[in-house]
Amino acid sequence: MTNTRDENKIQSNNIKDETEKLSDAQKQQLDNITSDVSDKTNKFNENINKYQKTSKEIIEKSIDTTSNYQKQAINTFQSITNTFVELQKKNLM
Repeated sequence: MTNTRDENKIQSNNIKDETEKLSDAQKQQLDNITSDVSDKTNKFNENINKYQKTSKEIIEKSIDTTSNYQKQAINTFQSITNTFVELQKKNLM
């Protein structure tokens, strides 16, 4: 009888040890996954920030270029208009 109780205790202790090992392994895996997800999220955010910065620079440059073209067009139209008015004045005299 004592032998059976001792064997049961040994089996119970073995089961406890195995359960603790599995639990520790699962905790380690969860920690690894959490760390990986955090790293990937940080890299993703860095890439998004770089993309947004580049996009902003492109948009600002496009706006500046468009503004310069508009100013040139306005100046050209004003010059044409002034020349036309001067020619009309000369023809009336």
